[in-house]
Amino acid sequence: MNAFTVSTEIDGITRFPTVRQFFSSCRLVPGADNSAGRTRHRSGSKAGNRYLKLAFSHAGLRAVQYYPEIRAFFRAKRRRKPIKVARTLVALEVARLVFEVLTKQKPFNGRFKNRPLSRTKRPQWPRRASPPA
Repeated sequence: MNAFTVSTEIDGITRFPTVRQFFSSCRLVPGADNSAGRTRHRSGSKAGNRYLKLAFSHAGLRAVQYYPEIRAFFRAKRRRKPIKVARTLVALEVARLVFEVLTKQKPFNGRFKNRPLSRTKRPQWPRRASPPA
């Protein structure tokens, strides 16, 4: 479901020349009010696509749950930052991976922050009708 949401809501990755603009469109970075040469950052900004934020947040939660390397990254960030910020940083990294895959048109290389991912949970599909004898 998340993959369909992401592909539908992005509507062509060529709209975003840089990864920073992609993050901003996904509501994964704080908004900013600029006036008179001053910048104020707002954490609850409504600018951007709320469905992409939800999809990447959910993907980040599942990545922390299923991959020990991503869980270690999350725990390292959580030690120094609030849990909401740590979750958003994981979602940012997942969004960075999606941006790289879509712009380069190459399959995912199975690496997170230049570390190979090891899957600990076995795939549940296709399930057999009866257990093996």
